[in-house]
Amino acid sequence: MKRKNAAMLLAGALSALILFGAEIPLLAAEPTEIGLPAAGEGVMPEEALPAGNGVVLPENGGISQNAASDDAAMPPVVPENGMAVPVGSEGGVQAAPAVPVSARIPTEEGIYPGAPLVFIGDSRFVQMREAVGPTPWVWIAESGKGYDWFVEKGLERADNVVGTGTRVIINLGVNDVRNADKYIALFNQKAAEWTMRGAFVYYSSANPVWTNPYVTKEQVEAFNQKLQANLAPYILWIDSYNYLQSTGCRIVDGLHYDTPTYVNLYTYYIGICFNSVEPSE
Repeated sequence: MKRKNAAMLLAGALSALILFGAEIPLLAAEPTEIGLPAAGEGVMPEEALPAGNGVVLPENGGISQNAASDDAAMPPVVPENGMAVPVGSEGGVQAAPAVPVSARIPTEEGIYPGAPLVFIGDSRFVQMREAVGPTPWVWIAESGKGYDWFVEKGLERADNVVGTGTRVIINLGVNDVRNADKYIALFNQKAAEWTMRGAFVYYSSANPVWTNPYVTKEQVEAFNQKLQANLAPYILWIDSYNYLQSTGCRIVDGLHYDTPTYVNLYTYYIGICFNSVEPSE
């Protein structure tokens, strides 16, 4: 199988990681509306958001492999428990239960126990979880964090819930774009391990920013370009940056979004993971 061949070729993945650098703190002020960019900047006002929670996926669902390869990942399959119940509907799903058995230990059948979907990120995923309400997924995210936090705390949590069939969406980097090379080394290694368990790994681009004291639009775009060019082909790249530019978003403090934008982006992620959107060849 193509995925299996790709995984076996990656047994010697990078492992030496160096930790340094401080994390960017969250803005302390209450979120307030700021000036929106001029036409052509790509970040549109709230009125430009799609009505409701519906999302129309762009060509290829905004997802692509990071390098030309015959070892394309298998398309996602809808899990038995299906998609999350929409926010506000009856019978809303419960918060993600803990996985009692470490995903590092396979069953006799070679199945690694794991969660169906894992979100790994920073304050934007913290706020997305608040915006969409209870879900059946695992969220590994803390505000103002980045590479150092994930290596020190988030990585072990992820290892314990990533198993056979797990979809992993990573959205780290806006707080520490300087660590692009470290992210590439780390996730090329970890995604190789997780892929060998039967997981599917996605890296979502760092998403749009507006005027703020910490990171510029140009730095975010350079970070995205570097990761997309250097992440391994078994990591599927989600171009959420350009997706939000095309559908519109509202940035309320230079870094974070309003609730409709988070719901829109969440629905986009779910569509990619569970609606059989195939990666581009």
